[in-house]
Amino acid sequence: VCPFHESLPLSMVDDEMYKAPPTFIVATIDKFANIVLVKEAGAFLGTGTGRFPPSLIIQDELHLISGPLGTIAAVYEAGIDETIRHNFNHLGLARRKGKYIASTATIRNADTQVRRLFGRDVALFPPRGVKAADSFFTREEKKPETARLYIGVMAQGLRSTSAAYWVAAAILEAVDLKRNTLLDGDKSEIDFLWTLLCYCNSKRELGLINKAVNGEISERIGVYREASSGICEEPPRSTSGLSKCEVSADAVKNVGEVRRDLSMRGSLDFVPCTNMVSVGIDINRLGLMLVNGQP
Repeated sequence: VCPFHESLPLSMVDDEMYKAPPTFIVATIDKFANIVLVKEAGAFLGTGTGRFPPSLIIQDELHLISGPLGTIAAVYEAGIDETIRHNFNHLGLARRKGKYIASTATIRNADTQVRRLFGRDVALFPPRGVKAADSFFTREEKKPETARLYIGVMAQGLRSTSAAYWVAAAILEAVDLKRNTLLDGDKSEIDFLWTLLCYCNSKRELGLINKAVNGEISERIGVYREASSGICEEPPRSTSGLSKCEVSADAVKNVGEVRRDLSMRGSLDFVPCTNMVSVGIDINRLGLMLVNGQP
């Protein structure tokens, strides 16, 4: 029987952790400030405990620690690194220091950023292989059934918002027409295209697209439907009331609704979202995305 089958030995209260520093700590970057404000917080770095200081520091989302935040964080990192080295030296390990592992969304100028933040050199992992298409850790796959198709639209003589509405309407109507070609009315084959995910770069754009769903977008679907009259025999989407829900920092709870597939009641036609959709939200049925502008 697992010794932790009833409970896990996790501490959530700072005071408890000061008295008995855990082996593994998960924290946000703002907690660094406690090290200079709270004397007991030094225990996390091995100060006054006779224990080893941290030997491995994992930094997630490194690309976010830039600008003014990066400037402040670098000051704390310099102090933390020096304290860790001092405490290792106090334990007779003069050459020992903490190792940093960081993940970032972009490796552009990562070496410069790491030197400014941590004063360390960078080793990129996984390293570049002999072949660009095969680095051992990742392989380029060229199977058509798993490939992504990217289509760019540059509308002439239209506002960017109008172009986004018209493109969204065209996509929604095209999927509706595709549904009519399926044998035996099997909706599962087209479920991954049915719900259109619309990526917005700001809350302002999100608000505009939300208002347009049952306004200009629905009206354009009607225009396209007239142009394709006689092609679609299946009952079309309701242009008077497209079903939608928003996924953003203020509406994370809506993720459950997005999971409803086409065979279920309440499946969604349109999901406007912000970059919140890229943080821990992985829904297999979302295979169609409209990106409104450069992310």
